[in-house]
Amino acid sequence: MTNDGPVRISQLREGMSHGLYTGVTTRVLALTSVFANGQTREAGGPVSEDLVTIDEFNRLDPAGAADVLAACAAIEGWIAELVSRRPFPSRQALLDAASKAAEDWPRSAVDVALAHHPRIAERPDATRLGPANAAHSTREQAGLAGIDSVTQTAILAGNAAYEERFGRVFLIRAAGRSPEQILAELTRRLAHDDATEDAIVARELAEIALLRLGQAVAA
Repeated sequence: MTNDGPVRISQLREGMSHGLYTGVTTRVLALTSVFANGQTREAGGPVSEDLVTIDEFNRLDPAGAADVLAACAAIEGWIAELVSRRPFPSRQALLDAASKAAEDWPRSAVDVALAHHPRIAERPDATRLGPANAAHSTREQAGLAGIDSVTQTAILAGNAAYEERFGRVFLIRAAGRSPEQILAELTRRLAHDDATEDAIVARELAEIALLRLGQAVAA
């Protein structure tokens, strides 16, 4: 990346005729239907055995709360802000605060967080990513379980082309998307200029973070 200024989610509201930006919180909340009784979510797989309620999250010591958040997005400023703002009156208040705090992530922080995400269509490596990140990634890529060999080969080739073009792993919220939709997005995004793609990566990372947080903390 060429600059280290903040990547603002609001940048996508102007100058992008394809209508991708619809609001991070609204879109992610449509995917995070979390139940404490072990039902499956709409797009996130079964509820994690590490699920905590919002009251339990509020009572965790700072290190414990930071661990929950770090598995959602390894961005120190975002984690520190949310830990310091506890207690939250509700799960929704936590998600709203997390979304707001994700609007101005600096590019350097986004790059650090990307190291905790696997390539799309590749099996997450728990040794490299850590157990919590690997578990989240496995759930998020569950829709790729039945991917056909042609589409998988095309995505893997696209990953390589993307990394050569932008110098980082291709990041996309896989939950709620089919393999064909992911491939189409990968192909489309290869044509972006750096500034446009920087903003989209930050948005995708924020969507993933909110999805994971919604899966980790119950009402």
